[in-house]
Amino acid sequence: VVLESQDQINVLVEMVPVGVSVQEVHLSKLAVYPNPTSDRIRITEGPGSGQIYIFSSLGQVLMQQVVNGSTAEVFVQDLPSGTYWGQWLSNDGISQYFSFIRK
Repeated sequence: VVLESQDQINVLVEMVPVGVSVQEVHLSKLAVYPNPTSDRIRITEGPGSGQIYIFSSLGQVLMQQVVNGSTAEVFVQDLPSGTYWGQWLSNDGISQYFSFIRK
């Protein structure tokens, strides 16, 4: 409803609550060790069963590994020395990121 007079316009707005909810997710920080490493990394506190992806600094997927549970061991001895990024993607769609250095 809009009511107009000479110098003002009044707008009446009715606020209606909508049934919208947001699921709150609390993620623990992944523990990645040893870091730096020469042959493998152990990852704990993961979001659950799913996949781990290892990326180069250019974003190329270099490795992919299936994970069952919230801990994993990834063998990285075949990667050249450098800094790498990882993603743990759970079967529930929860994604956590980490980085490590291969000496």
